[in-house]
Amino acid sequence: MLETTRRAHGRLLVVTSQMARGQELRRTLEQRGFHVRLALGLTEALERARNWHPSVVLIDIELESEPSTNGGRAAFSLCERLKASPESSSLPVLYLTSNEAVEGWIEEGLEAGGSDFVGWEAPLPVMQSRILQHVRLFEIEGRLRLKAIRDEVTGLYSGQFLVEHLRHWLAPLMRGELGHIAFMRLDLDGFPELAVQLNSLQHESLLVLVSELLRENLGADLVARVALDKFAVLLGGIDPEEALKRAEATRLAVERETALEIPATLSVGVACLSPADLRAQGSVDAAINLLHKQASLGLQQAQSYGGNQVGVFQESNQSERRRNRRWEVDFRVELVGRFGVREARLAADLSNGGVALEGVADLKIGDHVELLIHLGDEVVAATGVVAWSGSVAGLSPRCGIAFESLAGDGQEVLRRYLAERSRALAEEHTD
Repeated sequence: MLETTRRAHGRLLVVTSQMARGQELRRTLEQRGFHVRLALGLTEALERARNWHPSVVLIDIELESEPSTNGGRAAFSLCERLKASPESSSLPVLYLTSNEAVEGWIEEGLEAGGSDFVGWEAPLPVMQSRILQHVRLFEIEGRLRLKAIRDEVTGLYSGQFLVEHLRHWLAPLMRGELGHIAFMRLDLDGFPELAVQLNSLQHESLLVLVSELLRENLGADLVARVALDKFAVLLGGIDPEEALKRAEATRLAVERETALEIPATLSVGVACLSPADLRAQGSVDAAINLLHKQASLGLQQAQSYGGNQVGVFQESNQSERRRNRRWEVDFRVELVGRFGVREARLAADLSNGGVALEGVADLKIGDHVELLIHLGDEVVAATGVVAWSGSVAGLSPRCGIAFESLAGDGQEVLRRYLAERSRALAEEHTD
């Protein structure tokens, strides 16, 4: 009976460095029907908020700083971190204060995302009433918010939630607490033309599949669907090279996994900035604008080369061109044997033991082919089988060829090429 009453009153997370005082408050609130857990620092509080799902968080205004807290009052830093996480962004945060005046903290505490202040020594009926008010508001807003923050088709976060989330998320990052940030814009190539060819079930199935691939391959803090065929991704604490690798892996996964049923490809624009880059903008709004601008420019560059590319913003146009062409100058493929001798255009880089080509409408699944792969001054002879083929709206026919054999030291030549390309991409990004 007691447990039922507690749940009806809500789940409270009390965060304080004062264990004895925290335990006393916990006992008092549990006697009033709340279900209460105690956290003794920022790290433990974030973990409990993520895994226990409280209704309200009460943070001691005098919470002691941890080594990772980068200046400022620890209680406000914790509040910002809670608001930065999609799982806890809507949680009401109440600051526990002493009897002294708190006027000097009110503005900063509310700007950090706090909802209210309540005294440690407040009369129990007053404290209970204030807490219950926020519990009930949280439950009502939660039902409404779920509809607003989630895309009904894919289950991804909505574009509206992305905008709200970015503001809270950037505050601790600009202080250097989370390392680099990567922001990506991702568009399905030729989707308006493709969509008219699909029935509603195929249309939704494609969007759901692409959404699942984004979640699986990016390991992102937030993935949002911002328009019909457009997505945005946020990753924190990630270096530029790793961000590029994940973007490329996601692009390849979409091309590979959609090939047999509804062929689709993805263009990706990546912006990756350090806390110093963001602080130099002077405000959170300016930092958000910079992320959107650089990711949008990267996406435009990827699309300008026919789509199915990963584009990264760079000040040097020459560097951008080299990256977005993905070394097509150095890499070309010839088909030989019964298909004659002709050159096929590159659709996707060498990876996973194969290559994707375009402009090859006469190749069918199961066809065996002979290839000459030109990597700069080196040529690798190979045989392969067509693993998939299809057309993407707005783009020429394309197919994927899985290698069956590579002549001589072809495997080592390809390995060196891919390793060199990966290093060059990372170096260009950090120039």
